[in-house]
Amino acid sequence: ILTCLKFGINPVFAVLTGLVLFDFKLLPAFIAAYFVAFGIKALEKYVPEGLDLIVVILLSPAIAYGIASIVSPSVTAVL
Repeated sequence: ILTCLKFGINPVFAVLTGLVLFDFKLLPAFIAAYFVAFGIKALEKYVPEGLDLIVVILLSPAIAYGIASIVSPSVTAVL
């Protein structure tokens, strides 16, 4: 949640992303939130004001969970 808030993302989007990453360890969740925060920041530029909430609700949790799932085994193996 704090990673997204530091990037200036809407707090609703930050909490939504953070709740999906609750089951992951700290480093994979941080990496996933970092990439998703960049995506949300870019998405807010191109999507209209009311539609961005719907788009973020549909895309952000799936992308964050996918990134964390892919990154988690490699981070665990390195550490």
